[in-house]
Amino acid sequence: MYKFKSGMILGEVIFAFFLCGILLAISIFMFKSNDVSKTPYIYSVLKNLPSVNDVIMQECYDEGSCQSFTELPDTTVEYCERLANNLVTVGNVNCNVGGDSSHAAYTKGQNIRLTNGVAIYGITTKNNWETLNLSSKQVNSYIDVYIDVNGEKNGQNLLGIDIFPVRIFKNGAVVPSFDDKNGFDAREDEEFFAYRVVVNKAADVNNEDARDVEVLDARSSEEIENEIPFKEKVSFKEAICISNPDLFPRYFENENCDGYTLLDACDFEGADASDIANYPHLSDKSAYCSVEPVKPVGSGIFKIFGI
Repeated sequence: MYKFKSGMILGEVIFAFFLCGILLAISIFMFKSNDVSKTPYIYSVLKNLPSVNDVIMQECYDEGSCQSFTELPDTTVEYCERLANNLVTVGNVNCNVGGDSSHAAYTKGQNIRLTNGVAIYGITTKNNWETLNLSSKQVNSYIDVYIDVNGEKNGQNLLGIDIFPVRIFKNGAVVPSFDDKNGFDAREDEEFFAYRVVVNKAADVNNEDARDVEVLDARSSEEIENEIPFKEKVSFKEAICISNPDLFPRYFENENCDGYTLLDACDFEGADASDIANYPHLSDKSAYCSVEPVKPVGSGIFKIFGI
């Protein structure tokens, strides 16, 4: 007598291959996707570095080295040294003045390298801060640096792949920058540098320190009116233009906000009765719109899960 052993039917085999294919796709995107592997580092710099700058400004003022607690040290060398003291770094920190301002000239270990492998290059290309001059009016001083997101490796760092331009202002702000020599503008990039618009309004009109933050959808006024949470990420340029175009000259020279429209919910000066009916915070003088970095959604299959 023969005994028949149970086995996998064709449908089960196909299902097994289908399941393996899904797991393989997830693995590929996890290790190969640029925005999954790099944006967390860029996002952390944009979120954490301003907080570190606040600490530096306060300690510099307390020690009498800075005239104001709202400005970083007068020299980039001192700023570099204080930045290194407030960050968890590895290896030698190089705060010497000099070097080519081109990203291609940056070598391993120049300036500051963090324990997670991220490095900040070009802090002390010059000892002094640069200053924008627009219509004979000085705008906040700054330095342009590069963020290396993938640490040490063989070969040259590539702009927009391995390193990204960032501008640090003397008032502590940190925003995307550009490399005009290579035509890469991180201010208009949405893949790695994503922002959202936020309206800050007083929760209690008698207490200006109490803030009620409302996140706005940067592209859909209808969703704003219905107070649906923010869904889309936008570039730094779009976020500035649609939230507060008066700040535009601080970050962009010889450009304008053509193609972008100021959000109704941020138009405090041009608000009429109907606008105030839809957005009561427009009548509140302590309310204002601002932008903040957000972590972009991953590519490929990760978008399905909202990661």
